[in-house]
Amino acid sequence: MSERVNFPYNAEFERNPYPGLLIAVEGLDGSGGTTQVSNLYSFFQREVPGAKIWATREPFDGPIGGFIRLALGKRLKIDNQTLQLTFSADRSDHLLAENGIIDRLKQAWIIICDRYSPSTPAYGYAAGLDIKWLWALQSKFILPDLTFFLDLPPETCLERKKQSNFSLELFMEMMPDLMVRIDGSRDEGLVYARIKNEIVKLPKFQQLVAGTVNGNQGFLSSSG
Repeated sequence: MSERVNFPYNAEFERNPYPGLLIAVEGLDGSGGTTQVSNLYSFFQREVPGAKIWATREPFDGPIGGFIRLALGKRLKIDNQTLQLTFSADRSDHLLAENGIIDRLKQAWIIICDRYSPSTPAYGYAAGLDIKWLWALQSKFILPDLTFFLDLPPETCLERKKQSNFSLELFMEMMPDLMVRIDGSRDEGLVYARIKNEIVKLPKFQQLVAGTVNGNQGFLSSSG
């Protein structure tokens, strides 16, 4: 059954309604998110033998994501509002492309995404864009089963991070069961242990381990 989540600014989100598991890892550069995505890939290989697992990222590796990386690398000049619209188009491509997120979730894949929502509105807000408009854009996309936000201590916060945290903290306040904040400055192993402890609590993870997820036609070997 589809679960819809109300949010401020008249935005409404849908939590992942598919049999697969979608985990997102958020954090500013240097918070260790990419390392934890790799750790999680190995974790799922061990804990759900034969599972179909996909470690992916945003911007996505499609044509729109390539355009965004050029803009982020300062090789293209683009205004902030257009960049946010491009991020949304990239996420739509990531979700709806053939063999994209939704196709794989329908087949009970485990997907680990290095950045997803709410990082996009967080960065947009930090750039001075309207938070209501930003969240309305994101309401068209499914929410992960769980998002890990690897935070950094206050002494490392630049003004941009302080602003972007407003959006992330609001998300956490309204949907505490969908996001877990972890101190990204801690030892990598401690961060990984905390992430694992949260994942094993998820009913869908337990069903995947037991092989009882609805719609699962049997696991195949892991692939990218």
